[in-house]
Amino acid sequence: MRSEEARDAGRLAGRAAAGIARAAHRTQDAVTETAYSLAERAVGPVITTPVRSFQRGLTRGIYAAVGVGLVGAGALAGRVAASRVASRAVELEAAESRSVESGAAESGVQHSMGEATGEPDPTYRARLVRSALNGFVGDRLVADRSSLALTMTLRAGGRDVTPSPQRLAEAYGAGARRLVVFVHGLVENETSWTYRGGRFHADPRMSLPVRLWREHGFFPVYVWYNTGESVAANGAALDRLLQGIVAGWPGPIDELALVGHSMGGLVIDSALMSRNPSMTGAPVESGDLPWTSTLTRIVTLGAPIEGAPLERWVEAIARSAGTVPPALWLQDVLGVRSRGITDLRHPFPSSTHDQRPRHLAVFGTFVPWQAPVTDRWGDGLVPVPSAVGADPVRGVPSGEAPVSRVVLPGVTHQGLLNHPRVHNVVSSWWDTNTEP
Repeated sequence: MRSEEARDAGRLAGRAAAGIARAAHRTQDAVTETAYSLAERAVGPVITTPVRSFQRGLTRGIYAAVGVGLVGAGALAGRVAASRVASRAVELEAAESRSVESGAAESGVQHSMGEATGEPDPTYRARLVRSALNGFVGDRLVADRSSLALTMTLRAGGRDVTPSPQRLAEAYGAGARRLVVFVHGLVENETSWTYRGGRFHADPRMSLPVRLWREHGFFPVYVWYNTGESVAANGAALDRLLQGIVAGWPGPIDELALVGHSMGGLVIDSALMSRNPSMTGAPVESGDLPWTSTLTRIVTLGAPIEGAPLERWVEAIARSAGTVPPALWLQDVLGVRSRGITDLRHPFPSSTHDQRPRHLAVFGTFVPWQAPVTDRWGDGLVPVPSAVGADPVRGVPSGEAPVSRVVLPGVTHQGLLNHPRVHNVVSSWWDTNTEP
C-alpha cells in the first residue's frame, strides 16, 4: 500500500462511519416522528410540538457533531497511516516490483501470478481488500478521485503493466504469439484464477491459465480492474487495453483468446459491443480493430447474461425497507451498492460482430444434478440461461454463431474459476470444432 492509499483509506473509513451515523439518525428520526404523531393524537399538538422541536434540534446537533468528528478522525488516522507507510516505501516497493523473468516461459506464467518462487506475496491480502472495496464502492472512489480506485491494467509478477512496447517486453519477454487474456469477476483480482488450487489439483499454483499454456501454447495475460464501475465503462476500458496489447506486443500476435468469469464475461461482451457500429452509432474502420481481427476464441464462465437474482432481491428489500421507519438504516446500507453491482439487476443487451469467434459458455449448478428447476437456481448466484439453443452471450440463434453451452452440475459459481471439470471442458473444446 502506498502512502496516498493509506491516507485515502483513512478518509474513506471516516466517511463510512459518518454514513452509519447518518443512517442511525435517519432511522431514529423516522421512529420518533411516528411516536410523536401518535402522542399528538392523544394529548394534542400544544404539548408535543415544543418537545418535538427541542428533541429534533438536539439530536440533529449531536449527530452532526458526531459525523464531523468521525470524518476528522478518519482523516487524522489516514495521515498517521500514510506517514508510517511512507517510512516503509522502499521496502514495499521492492516487494511489489518483482519482475517476470524473460527466461523459461513456464516460469513466466507462474510469475505472472506472483507465485513463481512459491513464496507468499506480501501484497496479496491488501490487493484482496482493495479488489473487494472497488467492487462495492468503486464508482464512488472514482467520483472522489481516490487513489484506492482501480484503473484497468495488466498484472504480472504482482505489479501493474502498462501496454507500452517497453513495459510489455520487460514483463512478458518475446516469443509468445498466441495470447489468452483473463478477465476476472466482481470483487476478484488476477489471483482468483488459482481458487482452491491445492484442493482441486493438489497444487496451489495450478489454474486454467497454466493448463492452457501447457497443453495448448496460449500465453496467459491477466487483467485487474475496478468491478464497481459500470459494465459498459469496463467494456470500453477493456477494448482500449486489448488494442494497446496488440499494438505494443513484442512481436506479432497470431491468435487472441478471451476468458471471463462472471462479470468478466459481460465485460468481454461489452468490449465487443463497443466495436459494433449498430450499437454505438459510430462508423468503424476495419483498420482500427487489430484485436478483433486476431480474436479466435471466447470462454465465459458463469456470465450472468440474464441478470443476477440476488441483486434483484436486494433491490426489492431496499425498496421495502424504505417504507418501514425502523428499517430505514437497512435501505441506506443497501443503497451503497456500486454501479457495477446494480448493473447485474437487468438482463444484458445482445451484441453481434462481423467477426464472431468461437464461443464456449460454461455454467454451473450448486446441486449435483440438472433439471429445469435447478437451472433456475444455477450456481447459487447466476442461473443457467433459459434460451435453449441460443448464444448465451449474444442472444443469436446457435446456427448463426459457433457457440457451445455446457452446464456442470455440482460446480458452484466460484468453483467455475478453477474446477477440474471446467479445465477438462475448456481444454477439450479449445482446439476442436466439436461440442465438449
